[in-house]
Amino acid sequence: MASDYAISLATPDDFPGILALQEPNLPDSGGSLSVRLTEDWFKQAVADKSVVVGRRDDKVVGYVLGTSLAAKAHVPIIQAMLRAFPPLPNCYLYGPVCVAETERGKGLAGAVQRIANIYEWSPCYDIRDS
Repeated sequence: MASDYAISLATPDDFPGILALQEPNLPDSGGSLSVRLTEDWFKQAVADKSVVVGRRDDKVVGYVLGTSLAAKAHVPIIQAMLRAFPPLPNCYLYGPVCVAETERGKGLAGAVQRIANIYEWSPCYDIRDS
């Protein structure tokens, strides 16, 4: 249940948990995250208020990113997406959402997304117009 989680903007104290959660969700481990992001990358994203985390018992068990285009300009899949679908100005890229396997199906992904919406990350594409 989503109420079992503490959800907020990430802090520097969350770096170890974010990085630990990322690892089993990378393709090399059978996961579906597109790219390994470094601790330095997350440090900047946290400073930019671009990471929302979900915690259970003080352990990071989920996160969502809402980053500037520049923050992910180095990611090949993002480069291809932006070539195919030119973005709106001053927008943020939403995602990925990463949830620990033990927490899936319990409402955490939706809960971190709802909190992320409070920060008014402006989407790159208005899907309502498609």
